[in-house]
Amino acid sequence: MERFDLPSEVETPYLLIACNHNNVKSNRFTLYNASNKIHFEFDAPFLHEKLFIGSQYGFVAILDQYSEPSLFNPLTGEIISLPSITTIHTVRPCRSANDNLVSYFYRVCITNSESPFERYTFEHFRDIILFEKIIISSNPSISSSGFVAAALIGANLAIAMPGKGRWNIQDNECYMDIMFCQNGTLICSTYEGAIHEIKFKNGDFFIKEIQHLQLRLRYIGAMKKETYGISYLAVFLP
Repeated sequence: MERFDLPSEVETPYLLIACNHNNVKSNRFTLYNASNKIHFEFDAPFLHEKLFIGSQYGFVAILDQYSEPSLFNPLTGEIISLPSITTIHTVRPCRSANDNLVSYFYRVCITNSESPFERYTFEHFRDIILFEKIIISSNPSISSSGFVAAALIGANLAIAMPGKGRWNIQDNECYMDIMFCQNGTLICSTYEGAIHEIKFKNGDFFIKEIQHLQLRLRYIGAMKKETYGISYLAVFLP
């Protein structure tokens, strides 16, 4: 892809904006710097129909139409693939006789190994098993294979270690938010009000509860006996 060079006097960060004209999606995007009020447009057909789910170190975390995650730098055109969605043990690809991927089989209940697999179209699958957030531990431009990726898939935490090539699902807790500290430690908040610290060493990781806020989310019943969860926002401060 084409590389885009920023003017030397312009400081980051930039806001990446999709340029939709008359409600019609296009391949043009805008990078906008709020402090200097500088912007420029560029063509990025690669981003068409992609879903944006986070950004760090100048990279945008995206999902393609098959729910496959990757990192994309809109300035340099660099693309870094993340482990496939099919490395999650509850996801199985469905292929045609020509070995083309046509749909997915997915077991909704991750913790119940006897729960049946059901078939989903790509669009429906992305709605069901949507990556809520993807974050990385360090700058991929420095080492494209030396960073840890962490993701929220629904309320489940998934971790991809360098060189492992797969997502490791932590299904014993329901997580609300995650963030990496500057030292590479992963901090997570659970829906039970706990704060977990995850440290990485020698290709493995270790989870430790460091604080419990005694917060338990309550659920309220609505009319027609439908249940709706109260939504909370977790904010991490330095």
